[in-house]
Amino acid sequence: MHVDSLLEQIKSLQKKALQVLTKAEHSGDLRVACMAIRETRGTLEFLAKVTGEMDDRPQANIHLAPENLKN
Repeated sequence: MHVDSLLEQIKSLQKKALQVLTKAEHSGDLRVACMAIRETRGTLEFLAKVTGEMDDRPQANIHLAPENLKN
């Protein structure tokens, strides 16, 4: 299934970003570490959207006072 393949690709990107982050932290390369953190966050956000765990569509919340409701 195509969705499974997409999820696996996203997870693979996430794993690679975390590997880069680990290497950058060990070498003391803060610039690369920050970039890896940003990429890791991006892949997590994308994974959450694809799996439905995160919905960033606009929402409207309407609260009605009981005294304004008519029976």
